[in-house]
Amino acid sequence: MRTASSSGAGRLGALIWTACGLSGWFLPVAAVAEPASRAYALVLPETVSAEGHLAVAYVKSPADAKIELPLLMVDDFDSGEIPDTGDFVEQNVVIALPKGVRLHTLHDLPEHVFPYFPGLNHANLEAFWGPEQGGRRFGLLCYHQKWGTAAVVAMDLGTAVESGEQLDVVEMLDAAVEKGLEKTLKNPEDAAHYVISYSTISVDDPSGALGIGAAVSFHLALNIEVPKADDEPTYEGSATLTLKRGAKGTMEAKVSDVVVTKAG
Repeated sequence: MRTASSSGAGRLGALIWTACGLSGWFLPVAAVAEPASRAYALVLPETVSAEGHLAVAYVKSPADAKIELPLLMVDDFDSGEIPDTGDFVEQNVVIALPKGVRLHTLHDLPEHVFPYFPGLNHANLEAFWGPEQGGRRFGLLCYHQKWGTAAVVAMDLGTAVESGEQLDVVEMLDAAVEKGLEKTLKNPEDAAHYVISYSTISVDDPSGALGIGAAVSFHLALNIEVPKADDEPTYEGSATLTLKRGAKGTMEAKVSDVVVTKAG
């Protein structure tokens, strides 16, 4: 969660609803008398699941606002401008579409990772969704920065409001990949100078009959480089992140099948 302060008047366009209107959705969370006290949720179209049931939203709300659920209405906005609301809180949340039920609020991200919204400088957010499993579903969010992936958040999502669980697995992934990188370098200590970017190649086939206790694997592509060092070799590879629910129902993660090779 990030807090900030701004001033000035934001501008909302007309109310819209289209079959392909995910790009530019503004969902007023609570309609009240004063626009400055409203909370807004912007659906990030690049994060919508293949079947259209899940997405990540950027939520901006006054610091003292009580957010009403579920998110129901849709507003257009001008050139991606978020309306100014004075003192406000910014969050990324996972929502169920089309009603916008708030399934999980992302929290405890690394200090240098801000909630993503379109136009955030040198940042990108990728979302990957596992198959439905007895009313629950795994998800994976990759918060990319200019150099490398700063957070990889695994999620176990339910269908009720705020029914999700999260686990940042980037340190676990980095440690496993760095071990593989050390084996390819002449000087293994140089591995500390590299940054790693993760992207999902594929997720276990959702057409299978997967029970709630079955593990789901996210197969990741790796890009490994030294920032601002064109004369240093780059590396690529793959790894598998497997998520499962333990005996007590809590999420567990494991990294396996790490392969690192010199690019090109």
